[in-house]
Amino acid sequence: KWSAMTRGTRYLLIVVLREKTLGQIAVTITAHRALDPSDKESHPLPLVEPLAVARENGTIYVYAPESLEIIADEKGLQGAQPARPEPNTPPAIGVARLASAWSYTQHPEIPVRTERKPTRLTAAVATSTNIRQDLTEVTTIVNYLVQFAGTDTLRLAVPEQVAADVQIESADPAAAPIKQKSRADAAE
Repeated sequence: KWSAMTRGTRYLLIVVLREKTLGQIAVTITAHRALDPSDKESHPLPLVEPLAVARENGTIYVYAPESLEIIADEKGLQGAQPARPEPNTPPAIGVARLASAWSYTQHPEIPVRTERKPTRLTAAVATSTNIRQDLTEVTTIVNYLVQFAGTDTLRLAVPEQVAADVQIESADPAAAPIKQKSRADAAE
């Protein structure tokens, strides 16, 4: 069982075992703190500090979604150094990927800030042309890959001579539906 009490600006967690124990005891503590991606200030990682121990050492793994860049403030870094992850360390947990790893031999302070990566849009285009005696029919499939941040607008450039007859539809009915198809006055 465990209990918590306030100690200054921190909580003191007390873990009580059923009986006196010798040897290694592993305790997993899971917590979270919201980080505002628009906040440009560095904030220390919220690390648990074991109290009344003769020695503290360990490894810290920072996981973040692909859309966030985690930037450590080198000036405020204390007691930790970048580390290579152990071979059995998972490269991702859910949608979060391993962003950085740190090792330490005394309780560290690792100030970080987050930056949202801008939307990255890539496209794979496949076009087939069917030429008949009186008509040329062009069918193009554009597969977009939207990364890091969602978008609700896609732009396509088409030749002016066919712009009036363009038909746009979703190639995958299960994908995001097309809300509006509009034509700009001229290409940018």
